[in-house]
Amino acid sequence: MSKLVIPQGYRAPLSTYEMQRAIEFIKSNFQVNLGNALNLRRVSAPLFVEENSGLNDNLNGYERPVGFDIPDVGVNAQVVHSLAKWKRLALKRYEFNPGKGLFTDMNAIRRDEEVDNLHSIYVDQWDWEKVIDAGDRNVSYLKRTVRDIVGAIVETVAEVADCIVSVDIRNYAYNRNIDMDPFKMCHCGGIVGCAVGESQSNIVKISNCSNSGALENKRSTAAGIVGFAKYAAVSDCRFTGSVVGSGPHFAAGIAGCLSDASVTDCIVKSPDIYSHSSLGFNSINHFPAAGIVGYLYGKSSVSRCKAFATLIQNVGSTANEQMHVGMGLIAGISTAGSTISDCGVGGTLNTGSAGKVQNVIMTVTSDNFGNCIVGDGNVTPSGCYYWNGQE
Repeated sequence: MSKLVIPQGYRAPLSTYEMQRAIEFIKSNFQVNLGNALNLRRVSAPLFVEENSGLNDNLNGYERPVGFDIPDVGVNAQVVHSLAKWKRLALKRYEFNPGKGLFTDMNAIRRDEEVDNLHSIYVDQWDWEKVIDAGDRNVSYLKRTVRDIVGAIVETVAEVADCIVSVDIRNYAYNRNIDMDPFKMCHCGGIVGCAVGESQSNIVKISNCSNSGALENKRSTAAGIVGFAKYAAVSDCRFTGSVVGSGPHFAAGIAGCLSDASVTDCIVKSPDIYSHSSLGFNSINHFPAAGIVGYLYGKSSVSRCKAFATLIQNVGSTANEQMHVGMGLIAGISTAGSTISDCGVGGTLNTGSAGKVQNVIMTVTSDNFGNCIVGDGNVTPSGCYYWNGQE
């Protein structure tokens, strides 16, 4: 008798179409992560085996396999219950060496399964096996393997892709005593507010996302794609909206603050990226307005990106080219150790108020674009060029 339990009032969080997309995403990404984590290669597995081969695992000994005859070759076959025996034979046949193994997307039918929320008569699961040396048959190796599997799962979960946003987002922090350290403050992103991986080898990925809406912000980081990203990789994203607001805040087209993370192949075309600052000019706490990244920190990198934008800072009313510290079409402020390469820039640098231009500091041209890439002198860009916004 089925032990399946469906809570009263339960509604699936995704539509049927969205559910299939989610399943496809998880399966296509997890197999790559699992293979990399455990040094495995994907192989195709049989749906059925010959009845007398001894390769079908009869599980607890009483489950009945689904069988059928194959008249053309004169044998009886069974749909697999498990691949436990087949995997070990495959390791030998395919000549896998110690430290390497195989994984497969196993399908099976278990007609005598007790059906509940975790079990079905139809099986669709990842199955893997690996050749190890006798010296690795210990608890330490087992624990390390479990950690690698968990890491592969976490890495699969920690990915955002193919998102499109066109609505406006408002994020106001009304507390005037809020900590304005970029690593402690509030974060607002058009796609993701805060994206933090576990380490440089276990990162969060954000890819192929776009945002055409406006972000209205106060006392926090604000960016078209992600507010704060640490141990993360942002790629192939696009922002064509605007960032406005009041109160001190970071403003950028792609990432408000980037810490030991990367941005590649992203495009920003924005009519208004506005940063309000009240903490004094030239301070490390001076809040940047930037085309791609507001604060480029640690061993972070920006490469192959393009930004054409109107950058505005509320720092005063006198327009001169010495006032654009904190304004950069790729990065507003930066730290040594970060890199900027092969990026295109264009647009204007301005002072203003309430998101409106009052004075134009600099119009970017093919002659002066080098002064507009990053808003301080901590990073020396390479391979960058003037971009007129045309694609």
